[in-house]
Amino acid sequence: MFEGNGGSTRRLQVYTIDPRSVAGARTDAPQWVVVSWTAQMTDPASRHLHDAVISAFDFEYVRDYFFEPAKVNGRGYAPLQ
Repeated sequence: MFEGNGGSTRRLQVYTIDPRSVAGARTDAPQWVVVSWTAQMTDPASRHLHDAVISAFDFEYVRDYFFEPAKVNGRGYAPLQ
């Protein structure tokens, strides 16, 4: 199905990566950072966790740590509040 040697005439493209991203990945520098959590907004405990992450997690610190380390300048991570 993906390689074109199956019985179906339909071919599915899995994904493509633009050449600039491919070149950047070869530099050993991060290209992006993913921060994720699960939250079921109808559950009070889950909603509280979500609100805590949104209000206290220092997303800017994480971005600077990977992409502009001079801004962090050896400072350890600390929550916003």
